Amino acid sequence: MVIGILTPLGYGVHERVTVFTHPILDLLLTPNVWLRLDLWSNDAWAVALDAGYQQSFLSVAAADASGDPGDHADYPGYLQAGVAGSFAVRMLQVTLATGYEGRFSGRDDLSDVFLYYRVGLDLLADERNLVMMRLVGDVGLNQGSFEIPTVTLLYCREFGRGRLGVGLAAGSFPVDGMPADFDVWPVYPWFDYWWRF
Repeated sequence: MVIGILTPLGYGVHERVTVFTHPILDLLLTPNVWLRLDLWSNDAWAVALDAGYQQSFLSVAAADASGDPGDHADYPGYLQAGVAGSFAVRMLQVTLATGYEGRFSGRDDLSDVFLYYRVGLDLLADERNLVMMRLVGDVGLNQGSFEIPTVTLLYCREFGRGRLGVGLAAGSFPVDGMPADFDVWPVYPWFDYWWRF
């Protein structure tokens, strides 16, 4: 089992099946669940199938709180299904993942279809120190769009069952309610602490 401040709760319900959810998002009226099915693995290689769902009902609560019958509540979210593979080269573990992502902005319409891709590099300096890099991006299939990927670079340190991660993330991050010049933060600090049981 894994749980952290920003890291989702992960629980192995079977030796090959792991379920993930983020409790903080659940509390913010954004139910989410991911499943991972390990297809094959050995000391150097691993292949798994991933599927996930996330949807936000925050606008429903905001519309109900406003009391204005003209307020329209959408339920934006997405569905994902794909494959992930990882392999080790000495002290470096490489993870590659890709798959389908369908985003919906209304009550029942799939408005955008994407091919998502993820790249992960984990460099194990020693038994307690790890350097991680994550790259996450999307390519729009029905609109031909290419979104700027998000890149995260972290240093992680193990403290018994706990792990501390600090670093930087770079990418495009829209922030609602800010002036137009501040709608994108190109770089921001990243921090997390998680536990493995």
